[in-house]
Amino acid sequence: MYGDFTRWTFDPQQAYRAVLLQQGRVLLDADWNEQTAITAHHDETRTLDVVGPDGGPAEGAGFAVLTATGSTPDGSAFKDLRIGPGRYYAAGTLVESPPPPPGETAGWPFDDQPHVRKFDGTLTVDEPPETGRHAVLLDVWTHHVTADERATLLESALGGPDTSTRAQTVWQVRLEFLEEGQVPDTSTVTHGTMAAMLQRADTPDPDPCRLTAATGGYRRLENQLYRVEIRNTGVGAPTFVWSRENGSVVAGLTAITAAVDGQSAELTLDREGPDDELSIRPGDTIEVTGTDLQLRSQAGFLATVVAVRATRVTVRWTGPAPASLTALGGTRLVRRWDGPERPLDTRPQDLEDGIQVRFPDDGGQRSTGDHWLVPARTMRLLYGQTGTTGSIDWPPGADGTGEARPPLGPVRHTVALAILDKGDTGWTLEADCRRLFPALIHLTTLDPAGGDGQEAWPGTALPQPVRVRARNGGLPLVGARVRFRTQGAGRLDGGGGSSGSTVTVQAGADGIAQVTWILDAQGAPSQTVTAELLDHDGVPPVVLAGRLSRADGIAFGTPATCAVFGATETVQSALEKVSARRELRLLGGDGQHLRVTDKVLPQAVRVVVDSICGPVAGASVVATPGQGGLVLKATGVQPPADLATAGGQSALPLATGADGSAAVWWQPASGAVSDTLQLALQGVTGTASLTVTAQALPRERAVAADIGFTPPATCTVFGASETVQTALVKVVQREELRLLGGDGQRLQVPQKVLPQPVRVLVDSICGPVAGVSVVASASSGAMVARVTGLQPPPDLASAGGQQTLPTTTGSTGQAAFWWQPAPGVANDSLQVVLQGATGATPVIVTTRAPGRSWIHLTRVMVSQVGALPDFLLQNDSPLTSQQLLSGIHADTDQPLDSRTVVGKPVCYVELDLPWPVPGESTPLSTSTFVAFRTVRLPSTDTTSTPPVTSLRWAPSTSARTWLGTLISGQLGTTAISGPLAGRFVIEGWGVIGTDPSLHLNCHVPVAIENGVPHFQVVDPAAAKPVFVVDDEVVRDRFVLRFNLQG
Repeated sequence: MYGDFTRWTFDPQQAYRAVLLQQGRVLLDADWNEQTAITAHHDETRTLDVVGPDGGPAEGAGFAVLTATGSTPDGSAFKDLRIGPGRYYAAGTLVESPPPPPGETAGWPFDDQPHVRKFDGTLTVDEPPETGRHAVLLDVWTHHVTADERATLLESALGGPDTSTRAQTVWQVRLEFLEEGQVPDTSTVTHGTMAAMLQRADTPDPDPCRLTAATGGYRRLENQLYRVEIRNTGVGAPTFVWSRENGSVVAGLTAITAAVDGQSAELTLDREGPDDELSIRPGDTIEVTGTDLQLRSQAGFLATVVAVRATRVTVRWTGPAPASLTALGGTRLVRRWDGPERPLDTRPQDLEDGIQVRFPDDGGQRSTGDHWLVPARTMRLLYGQTGTTGSIDWPPGADGTGEARPPLGPVRHTVALAILDKGDTGWTLEADCRRLFPALIHLTTLDPAGGDGQEAWPGTALPQPVRVRARNGGLPLVGARVRFRTQGAGRLDGGGGSSGSTVTVQAGADGIAQVTWILDAQGAPSQTVTAELLDHDGVPPVVLAGRLSRADGIAFGTPATCAVFGATETVQSALEKVSARRELRLLGGDGQHLRVTDKVLPQAVRVVVDSICGPVAGASVVATPGQGGLVLKATGVQPPADLATAGGQSALPLATGADGSAAVWWQPASGAVSDTLQLALQGVTGTASLTVTAQALPRERAVAADIGFTPPATCTVFGASETVQTALVKVVQREELRLLGGDGQRLQVPQKVLPQPVRVLVDSICGPVAGVSVVASASSGAMVARVTGLQPPPDLASAGGQQTLPTTTGSTGQAAFWWQPAPGVANDSLQVVLQGATGATPVIVTTRAPGRSWIHLTRVMVSQVGALPDFLLQNDSPLTSQQLLSGIHADTDQPLDSRTVVGKPVCYVELDLPWPVPGESTPLSTSTFVAFRTVRLPSTDTTSTPPVTSLRWAPSTSARTWLGTLISGQLGTTAISGPLAGRFVIEGWGVIGTDPSLHLNCHVPVAIENGVPHFQVVDPAAAKPVFVVDDEVVRDRFVLRFNLQG
């Protein structure tokens, strides 16, 4: 803006809301202008937040791309393209396209727009030469209007002086070529910056009258508003000009008289300046321009003033000269600049009196008209100082060389309006890029809210209600009346007793209105219901669809290879064809044999014709025998002796009965070894006929010994020449060896022989085979022996064991072996073969590897006093008091680490005593027995010398005394009438062997003997029986129950 302003103070970063006046203060133009800028900033920011980057009202939107007749461009000439009138918003700024000029009805031509007008043969927009896609872009910026451009701004009553100026929103529509796939680019351009600073004084100035002489700075005596403006950005380095009066020293240009030399001219101005400082003087740099050039961002023509005679100014052009006065467009102006045109420099350049500027090389774009304002003040009172200094209103920056700032203006906004495609026949609108919005009072909508696209069987309601939502903006329209209408005999139920083909429903608190819809059962497969919002004009209705779930409304894709169906089928018609399709099926009579004495097969050939729906009566079936054969409709149970004399035919049509079946007697051709009969269903395309076969029996009975047998090439059981008789005998008599038991056993420590025998069976089709030789072969180091008795020997080495042992099957065809696997082998195997049977597969038996090694309990003994031998204590055995007092010990098969046994509560005895005993006081005040209380008797802490191979319990002295008193005084009396239940317990979780990898496994297998669970022993008759050990189960606690008697 080239106005005569004091300064320009608006800064959006300060977030000022208003300018406030104070009483008795001076009102400056800068204050008023800042208030207008604040108001505009608030309006534009608010609109930007509401509308977005760009948009227009749905009613009254402008800038539509039309033709001269108001239609959509479609192969139109460029001269017929128009810009429609109306309003639009760009970056929050209201942009208006005024009514078109006289003679136009649709809008403004592209080549002559309302702000950037056509003049002197120069069009606003030239037609691009390239064919293809072009973006239609709208550029919007602010133009400063003075009384020179608009004379109506002058108040004639003042007699000539101007007052205020205007800021005008102007626009121009232009075209930009788009490459394939490119979208319009409306991004903001980053402009190059400028920094202003004050020159620093190198030496003190001796003039006592000059301000700021000692510190440098601004040295003029007048307050000025400096304007620095980019002028030329064409060929060569960009240039700038500057003015201390913000470029406001201007005069209207009325005539240009060119000199003969072509480098000089006389300009005639419309006025002289008001004073010498605000006039054009010899030596000044002036620019001859016009508003049309400025609106096109085109620089004017520079000249140097040679002489001034009133309103006649002689100049010498410093560059090109204007061709004529009309080449300047409208409102021709002469503007004074206070310095010649200079190239931009990154180093500081002097303007005058201490003011310097520099243009950083920051990569920003330089455009003609970019300008900066630098307010300069001759003095400024500083708080805390009594001196004065000349200064400029410009941030000094971090290094004192002035802060680099973008230009103050002009600020341009660009939005996309449309995309036009230039083809061979003209221009066609490809897309309208404007974004339109309704007015707030027109935001009432009716939208689908559910139930669309459902299906239902005829006569039943859709599964879910049909729902619509009435809203005003984003808020529900509570109580809105919605009318639903359906087609034909369909019915709607709106609740509250309202039903029919048309119902009116009120929306609820959520704006939802809904109805239940029963489609017209006889109507079209797809039906609709229309919802209309009443009492609100202009709201489009909502149409929702529903479908009858009927097969005749669903298309069926017929297989390409199937000729049964037509090119277009529905599921209904396809199912009808499938369900009605007849099929001929054979019920019986195929594969018969004709006896030598007969001519007609003994059983009738029977067929049935049916479909999915059941048997088909009256269907035509034709029976055709082979050459020489005859057929006759079957009647009765027995066939005729000869069809030749009974009316037999060489081809016979039959009609199926009520059950869909038909039957014929068939007489094959005489002398034929085999013959066929064809049965065909008449009148049904694509169905295959049935073929029935029959064979003649040989005239003599066949014997298996006379029939040859060809064995498979891969089978060695049969010879090269076999009969059916010999082959069957070999098959029947073939002996097979099968395993009955003993596979997969695990050897139990410390046993050497597996606990169960390996048992095999030799049999054939005829049953078990006795007296057959079976050989068991063990691996190296292993042994086998024949089974005698129920328990295996402890060691086959001393029981006649052998590595290879033949035996003979008994009367049941069975043979059994004890097996002692090789010691130290993790997994071992035993092979059993059938002697003399070629091709027989041997039986392989395996033993599983023992699990982790453990220490086991081998026996629990009672230590008797004197010469009496210790005896084995079994579970639930009776025990006298004297036997208990003598102690109990449990032997192990591996030595124990004494540190885990001696002094540790490893074993103890528990007794269950009745409670209370007579005479004992209790909190319950009862003398009747109600429960047991357990007494634990620890073992005496005896010292054992390694190796420790048994866990011993012996009562302590005090326990021995207590036991004696208990047994002699109470056991067997009325106090304790019966035996006491007792337990010998071993807590083995912490017991390990002298080999630290071995731990105590307290598990001992149990078996029922005489109804009592006893621990299993290997040989009960031995002097010191040994428990059977089994590492399949691992336990850390051993409990042996006994009954203590008096």
